[in-house]
Amino acid sequence: MGDSDNRAGANRDPENPDTGQRMSRFGERARSALANVGQDDRFKQAAAVTKDAAGRAEEASKSVSRKVTQEDSWDELRNDVELLTEIARAHHALINDLIDRVASLENREGIEPGARNDR
Repeated sequence: MGDSDNRAGANRDPENPDTGQRMSRFGERARSALANVGQDDRFKQAAAVTKDAAGRAEEASKSVSRKVTQEDSWDELRNDVELLTEIARAHHALINDLIDRVASLENREGIEPGARNDR
């Protein structure tokens, strides 16, 4: 058994010589069907549906990426707001401390707290 055993006609029935011809015709019909599959309306419809589904999947992927990016942006914004709030609280505490120190100094000098000295 050589390389010719792998061909379609290798399984010929020695008692029926038409078997090899039928196998050959079957192979030709199969090749013809594969060549013509692009012209089949069902194939075209299936290809169109597949292309549409792939397009929708791509848009969904972009949407998910955009949502993740927006979520990240919101998280960063929240962190920035929290940081600014802490800074404002610290400034408020410093201002209150300065007001208390000025009032203490004014009391030492006998100046009424908050009074202006218009000389």
